[in-house]
Amino acid sequence: MALPPPGTHLFLPSLLTHVRSAAPGFPLEPVIVQVLLICIISGNKNLILRTRDEDIPLVSKLTTLALNTIFGYNTHRLKCHSGTANQSPSEFLRSLLCASSAVATPPTDNLAGSLHKHRHRRVSNSRNSAGKSPIAPSTSISTARSRRTSLSRSTSHPVELKPSIATLGRPQSDSGDPDSKPFLNAEVYSQRPSLHPPGTQTDTSVPTLASSVKTHFRNLSRGSTEALKLPSAVVVSGLEFASLPSQKAVLRTLAERKIIVSDGGIFGHDQDGLTFELPHGFFIVYVCRSDPRDRPPIYKSLVCHEFFRRRRSTDSLGNAPISPPFISLYNTLVTAHLCSLRGFPDATFIDSLIWSVHASRDLGLSSDSSALLHRLKHLCATQAHIRPSLNIYLADLFSATRHYGPLDSMMLTARARQDAETLIRASRVLGTDHTGAELIKEHAERSRETDGTSSTYPHSQPSVASTSSDALVDGFDGLEMREPFGGSSPPSTEQLKLDVSEADIARIFPRAVSHRIRVRDSPFDEILSSAVCGAIVRTLGNEPHEKETLVQWERETVKDILVHILSEV
Repeated sequence: MALPPPGTHLFLPSLLTHVRSAAPGFPLEPVIVQVLLICIISGNKNLILRTRDEDIPLVSKLTTLALNTIFGYNTHRLKCHSGTANQSPSEFLRSLLCASSAVATPPTDNLAGSLHKHRHRRVSNSRNSAGKSPIAPSTSISTARSRRTSLSRSTSHPVELKPSIATLGRPQSDSGDPDSKPFLNAEVYSQRPSLHPPGTQTDTSVPTLASSVKTHFRNLSRGSTEALKLPSAVVVSGLEFASLPSQKAVLRTLAERKIIVSDGGIFGHDQDGLTFELPHGFFIVYVCRSDPRDRPPIYKSLVCHEFFRRRRSTDSLGNAPISPPFISLYNTLVTAHLCSLRGFPDATFIDSLIWSVHASRDLGLSSDSSALLHRLKHLCATQAHIRPSLNIYLADLFSATRHYGPLDSMMLTARARQDAETLIRASRVLGTDHTGAELIKEHAERSRETDGTSSTYPHSQPSVASTSSDALVDGFDGLEMREPFGGSSPPSTEQLKLDVSEADIARIFPRAVSHRIRVRDSPFDEILSSAVCGAIVRTLGNEPHEKETLVQWERETVKDILVHILSEV
C-alpha cells in the first residue's frame, strides 16, 4: 500500500488504515499509536500516559500490543504494587529489565513447567525414601505442604533452578523453564558438586569448582544485550510504588544507558561486574493516574532534566548518550478517546494476543515499520523547521507559563524547550491533525461572544495565538494560514520542506509541559504572597476551634491555565 507523503493531511489516516488492514483482529487504539509514533520519531523519548485509574491496565496492555505488533519492539510490561517499596534497587532493576515478564510468558502452563514440577516431586520422594520420617497423618494440610516444600530443598538442588550457561545466550523461547530468571548466581555453582569423576575432561566454558564464575563472566561478550535479553521498551505502571532509591537507580540507568551485573547476578552500578549497554532506542512508557492539578507521582528528577544535565559534565559518563526526559503526550485531554476502549475485549483476550504476537512474528508489520521509522526520523531531524518568528512565539509561551503566579513551573528549563521543539517537528512530520482542538475550543467560543465588550487596543491585529486558536477550531491547516515562503507558489518537489505552523505549536505545547507544572495549593504559596496576603496564614472565623481550619481555595486545573495562556500570548 502506497502511503501519501509525510506531513500531509492524509499521511497519518492512511498509515492507521494500513495498520488495521494488516492486523484486522487486533484491538489497536489510534491515539496510542499516534503518540508512540511521535515519541519514536523525536528520538525515542520516554512517554507518560495519563488516564483514569480503571483504564490503567487496559492502556498498558494496548501500548504493549502496539509496540510488539506495529513497531517490532521487544517489550516488557511491569505492574508495580504496594509491595514493590520493599524491594531493593537491585531487585527492582531486575524486575524492570528482566525479559521474562508477563509479556513473554504464556498465560497457561507449558510442558517445561510440568517437567519442573515433576523434577521437584522426584527429588522429594528420593529424600523420603532415604530415611526421612514420613509426615504424620494428623498433621494439617498446610503443615504437610510446608514440610513437603522443605524436603525438596537441598544445597545441590535449589528450589529456583538457574539457567545454564548455554541457555543464557539462547532466545527466551528456547529456555526450558519459563519461570527461571536469566541471571547467574555464583552461589549455585559454588555449592553444586562436580558430576564428573576425577580426571574427566569437561567443557571449559561451563564453570565448575576449578573455574571461577567471575572468569566465565569475563569470557562472555562484554556489553552484549543478547545474553541478558534486555527489552527494547518497557511499559510500567505503578512506578510511584517503588522506593526512592529504586527510582534513583532507574534514573541513573537511563542516564548512563548501561547496567552492571555483578558475579552474583545482582544489578547495580559498581565497577566490579559485567557491563551491559541498553539496546539502541530503549525507552520507557509510564502509565499513571491523571491528576488535573499536579505532576505525575514519581521522583522529580525522572521528570525534570536537570539531573541529566549535571551528569553530562562528569567523567564517569564520558561520551555516553544522555537519556531524554519523560514526555507527557497522553494526558487528561485524551480521556474522551478512551470511551471507545470500552468496546475492546477483556484483558485475558489481550494477554493471549500479546503472547501470540511475541511468540510468532508473522504479521509483517515490524519489517515494514523499520524503514518507515528511519525515514520519518531523518525527516524530523533534517527537513522539519521552525521559523524564527515561531521560535519567539514558543519562547513567549514558556515565559508566560513560567511566570504565571498560580503555577509551580520551576521544572520548565531550557532542556524542556528543546524537547518541545523536537516534539513539534515530529508532529509536523506526521501531518497536522485536529486532535487537541478541545484545548481552546470552549475558550475561543467564549472569546467570540465577548469580543464586542472586551477592551482592546485600536487597530490591533490578530495575534499569533488567536490565529492558532481559530485554525484549530475552524479546521484550517497551519500552512494555509501563513505561507512559509511568503508566496502562493507550491514548494519544490526536489526536497521536502516541512515548516511548522502556529497550530502545530499550540497543539503540542500543552502536552510537552503539562507533566512539568503543577497548580499551587493557595495564593499563600506564591512567590510574592507575603507582600499581598501578609506573613500570617488566614483562618476561618475567630473561634479557637475554627482557627485550625485553613481556607479552602478553589484551584484551576492545569488545562484551564494553559488554555488561558494560549489565548493571551
